[in-house]
Amino acid sequence: MSAIRRANPKSVSWKDKLSNLSSDKITETRVVPVDEEMNVDNHPFPDQDILKLEFEFEIETFDGRVKKFPMSLYYRAESGLLILLPGRRDDLLSEVILEIRQALENDLKIHPGISVSKEGIWNFITQGKFHYITIRHEFESYRIEGESDIQEIKAEIGEEVIGNKVVEEAKLVLYNNITQQELNVHFKKDTFSIPSDSYNGPPREEEYPELNQDAIFVIQLFEREAVV
Repeated sequence: MSAIRRANPKSVSWKDKLSNLSSDKITETRVVPVDEEMNVDNHPFPDQDILKLEFEFEIETFDGRVKKFPMSLYYRAESGLLILLPGRRDDLLSEVILEIRQALENDLKIHPGISVSKEGIWNFITQGKFHYITIRHEFESYRIEGESDIQEIKAEIGEEVIGNKVVEEAKLVLYNNITQQELNVHFKKDTFSIPSDSYNGPPREEEYPELNQDAIFVIQLFEREAVV
């Protein structure tokens, strides 16, 4: 799983501060070069500046020992997307985001969620087919289940809902023409999960997580449809 937030620079030195991110729990930070290919047409940020960090996150165990977990952080400057990959420690997502927010409080404003418009969310989620979608409609939550596309949604709840009502949650399938894979994406309350490393073997504590091509496709599609 990943944590995705929007973030905006607050100081002229934000890039230097982010590159040297550290705290009592965030250690051994290093900047890693990123060479990303464009996977979607008409992307609004073709020359986007992407900063990737790898670091160790330290926690103290119940018996007083300190354990370190490798994690990765991406910041996509033009779209403002901040993406945390916690490796096998999904349970630490909130704690790590809080630690990053506090360490960068004077240089980078990290929002609680992805902070885009209702119309932007609809633009993004209607690129795929739905397993289910929950909409806030007339002060009530309205849930539609079963695989459906946008035309079926319009027929069931009305075309005027599209782009105007709050999407509380949606699970959808996107198709990546490059890898020819169907990708499950879960959007909920201003955040969404993206495909991650499909490795299912023993824990790889020495390796840092990274975005695979399917995850990059979803992020670029979100930037094109929702951020602009």
